Amino acid sequence: MEKEQIAKNAAPVKKRWQFISVLRLLSMMGVVYYHTLVTLYLMGIRQKERIEPMYANVNMNFPAIGVGLFLMLSGGGLMMSSKRKKDFSVKTFYKQRFFKILIPFYISYLIYSVYLFAIGFEFPVYFESLTGVMPSPVCFIFTLLGMDGYLSIFNIPTYTLMLGEWFLGCLIPMYLVFPLLRKCILKNKYLTLAVATVYYIIVLATYRYMPYADVPSYNNFTVKIYDFILGMFLVEVMDRIPKWTAAIGVALLGFYLVYPSKLPIDMTPSIVILAVGTFLIFRALEDVFAKMPRFMKVVNLLSAYSYTYFLFHHIVIGRVCIVTQQRSLLDLGSNKNLLVLFAMQIIVTSALAVLVKVLSDLVEKGVGKITGGKADAK
Repeated sequence: MEKEQIAKNAAPVKKRWQFISVLRLLSMMGVVYYHTLVTLYLMGIRQKERIEPMYANVNMNFPAIGVGLFLMLSGGGLMMSSKRKKDFSVKTFYKQRFFKILIPFYISYLIYSVYLFAIGFEFPVYFESLTGVMPSPVCFIFTLLGMDGYLSIFNIPTYTLMLGEWFLGCLIPMYLVFPLLRKCILKNKYLTLAVATVYYIIVLATYRYMPYADVPSYNNFTVKIYDFILGMFLVEVMDRIPKWTAAIGVALLGFYLVYPSKLPIDMTPSIVILAVGTFLIFRALEDVFAKMPRFMKVVNLLSAYSYTYFLFHHIVIGRVCIVTQQRSLLDLGSNKNLLVLFAMQIIVTSALAVLVKVLSDLVEKGVGKITGGKADAK
């Protein structure tokens, strides 16, 4: 009876929404752009005052909006893909996530470890410097779970090499609870969103009293799970979102962009507001993207490598900066040379992204042959 009710509430799913692919790619590009600028500041190449206006104002942080959008699209994408299948299996879902998320992470970790070993990197010194405590061998379980970068921001000793940073470890628990959230959304999406919103407000209101309050709320799973749920809800009502709502998105972004004073609202809820506004704008552009098959072909090709690109991009940016400075290859005080630096890190990261994707696919095929079936249905 319960399965019949869920099936009844499940709305028809369009085969592919083009604007989601575009938005996902733009979100990732925004994060890469931000990390490039921040790395220049952390390495003393550029002053914060010079780079901050290039990605933020008093009320708005464009890369943070990109992260919020990415989480929304992750929840929404999983919701749509799971509904295309006749039977949703929790076991199969977890298996698919393992091969799609953790296998590329393991391969990336191994490749980067070999590189660091080859250049004489002092692993013990680095791991101890992260929290002031040398992690015990058992802490490697955090790396096997893909959680090391996320837990390190809570000052928990780990063996993180910062592949995927905090974001990957924040996203993985969302995948774990997705089957339950999916069931709730299909049963009653409006009640689920209402409960999630009340929870979100309570967590934000009490966050300063939590033991982990020193970790920014926009980096915390307990807060960012709302973005994920919101994305699941939005794809459920996407067919009923009128195009005129794009005007609301434009108004919101315009207001945050030009308002000169600090608004009496925290950045965390502002991220959600602006992410939804951006979603509404791109939703209204769906027909435009649908009429651009060549453009979308490029977008979808790049999207196929977006995850493996994301794993390496932050590390490559830092390494390229270090090598460039040590060998005096470029004068990074020049804006023209910064473009060259940006192009260099794109080339290197793209090559690594393709390599890891190819190796991951080979592992998947190998496991498929051994088990007599596909390890991961895309």
